Order: sequence, then C-alpha cells, then structure tokens
Amino acid sequence: MCMLYVHAISDSAPWIAEQIKLNFCNRSGHLIDFYHLCGYLSEAAIWCNIFEPKKWLEESKEKLKAGKSREVFKEIENKFRALDHPEQENGLVRCYRYMEKDWI
Repeated sequence: MCMLYVHAISDSAPWIAEQIKLNFCNRSGHLIDFYHLCGYLSEAAIWCNIFEPKKWLEESKEKLKAGKSREVFKEIENKFRALDHPEQENGLVRCYRYMEKDWI
C-alpha cells in the first residue's frame, strides 16, 4: 500500500494549517511561502538592524534561500525577547508571531 504524503504551501493562515492537519495528519508538511514571509521580514528589518535595515533584509532573504530559516527565526526571536513591551504591535512583533505559528 502506498502512503500519500502532502506538502502544502500557504500564507500561514491558521485555517489552512488546521485543514492540512485534519485531512492528512502525520502525512503532511507545511511551508510558508517566501513572498508573505518577506513582507513580514521587511517590517521587522528596522528592529533588527536600525542602521542598515535593507542590508539586513537582503541578508535574511539569502539565508532563507540557503536553507538557514532557523537562523533567521532565532534572530527574530532574540530581538522579540529583548523588547521591553512585546505586547505592543510593531513590525518585529508581527513578524515573530507570523513565524512562530509554524516554526516552533
């Protein structure tokens, strides 16, 4: 018997992840698409490198393309944990919440 494995790509909307798990259980994977992730990284860039946010963003994109997504997430997570008021909405908080939904 052949086991079907499904790999889904989405914008990380919670309902999509729920449907993937509901329908395919342990026979599935879920990938956040690069386009949406880069939008969130762009918002976080000023929080991650106040002097060169564009450079930080480009370097982070290259890391993602090289398969170093955990490294990018860890940097976002460290900056998030260092915030005095992480409950306040800003680009870093939105990026962290977006990434941590599917990465932890």
